[in-house]
Amino acid sequence: MSSVFVPGIPQQKGNIIKGKWGGYHDTNKKLRPWMQQVVTTITEAGWEPILHGPVCVDITFVFPRPKAHYGSGRNANVLKAAAPLWHTKAPDLDKLIRSILDALTEAGVVTDDGQVCRVTAVKCFTTPEDRPGAWIAMSLRAST
Repeated sequence: MSSVFVPGIPQQKGNIIKGKWGGYHDTNKKLRPWMQQVVTTITEAGWEPILHGPVCVDITFVFPRPKAHYGSGRNANVLKAAAPLWHTKAPDLDKLIRSILDALTEAGVVTDDGQVCRVTAVKCFTTPEDRPGAWIAMSLRAST
């Protein structure tokens, strides 16, 4: 299984709308730079194309914590006991997954994201040792 970390704030694949002068574009203006970061990271990691067969993808989206998760004053760097681990607000997990699968196709790692037969994905907040981004692991699924 190959694994990479893509630094940055994970972006969702938003809604596609028709542009004023024709053509279609995504409503999320931060999507293109995020997907380019994913493609660049995968390419630099030297991932080999999986042109045939089922593919499994595991993704962990790591988001920065809001300041409200930390104390105040001298405890400004101390995480509150009630601070959640899991990121349960927008962006939606399914839209985040779509951006990664499209980037895998764009990078040429898979011929089409239809090859992906299993996706495991989670959204969580950073820990003090982490930074925001996405951990992506991909493997060829055994045919039996």
